[in-house]
Amino acid sequence: MWQHRPMTRRFDTSALTRRPAGADWRRFRAEAAAGEHGADLVAERWWQRGMDWWLGTRTRYRLTRFARANGLDLQPRPAIPRPAAAVFHSAPAQRQHLDRITVPGPYGFVIGNYEEVFEGPGEATGYDAGYLIVPLRESYPPSWVSRQEHGRPRRLRDVDPVPIAAGCCLWSRKPEFPLLQRLLSDGLVEKALAISGGATVEVVGNELFVVLGGGHFRLTSPRLWGQVEDVVATVAPFHAQQTGAGTGINAVSRR
Repeated sequence: MWQHRPMTRRFDTSALTRRPAGADWRRFRAEAAAGEHGADLVAERWWQRGMDWWLGTRTRYRLTRFARANGLDLQPRPAIPRPAAAVFHSAPAQRQHLDRITVPGPYGFVIGNYEEVFEGPGEATGYDAGYLIVPLRESYPPSWVSRQEHGRPRRLRDVDPVPIAAGCCLWSRKPEFPLLQRLLSDGLVEKALAISGGATVEVVGNELFVVLGGGHFRLTSPRLWGQVEDVVATVAPFHAQQTGAGTGINAVSRR
């Protein structure tokens, strides 16, 4: 299991950049077409395997091999309860989680992508998001950090912003809460913004969310995994430090 080593890269990311080839790749394609690696890749006839299928299968192959090499749990298109962050609480006509990876054990976390479809008088519109969820040891007041006011949770619409690090503001029911101040003053905001300048940080109860609104995390990027490790290492003193794949991590999205 991973112990807190802030300056150490933990994950073996070689599978994310290795070119798919050989018997293993051929076998995976056959399994994917038969539905063994997600219903979205089922293609019983060769003419159903267009460019999108090939790109999706290559991505899933790399993520599957990456998860296997690192002892992670990859879930393609999982059906899970709605997480607590504000980004998941709109009312779309359709919503789905895409590839979602659970990192078990002490200092574990969940990372994945999400999409919504809204139906209107004209064409349907969509919304994409990437998310990182880290379980916290303590419960915190509802709080949200962003560089812009747009998109803040409804529960915080009536609170005033407090300027903090990296050009961001904090909206919180209790901005002076000591644990919250410690959590946000230890480089967390800067580490989250390194993933994306448009990322937001939200704390709901004992869960920390880093959300990329309007786009997906590129889960096959070794650089992303290094940036995520930096965030989790920064949060380590506040982490719930769960001790198994089934304790806490699967409760992160309990709402």
